[in-house]
Amino acid sequence: MLIMGIPNVAQTSVDEAQLAYDAGNYEAAISLYEFVLLNDNNNGAIYTNLGHAYYLNGQSGKALQNYLRAAKLLPRNAVIAEQI
Repeated sequence: MLIMGIPNVAQTSVDEAQLAYDAGNYEAAISLYEFVLLNDNNNGAIYTNLGHAYYLNGQSGKALQNYLRAAKLLPRNAVIAEQI
């Protein structure tokens, strides 16, 4: 019997999202990051990465929305502040 816990699924999705992002497949990265956030919506790093993916996919409004979410969780992060 195979039981895959949420943390394992989430980490797999984060890894896959990063691979998609690195390959320039921002739509896939967006989908995967959003999937991760369904189970972990208190992760500022994921919101930041999602913001980057949206920005590079030409969706600046959604990018800003996710940068602002990230800033609430990581208020002193210079990268997020610069993107906003």
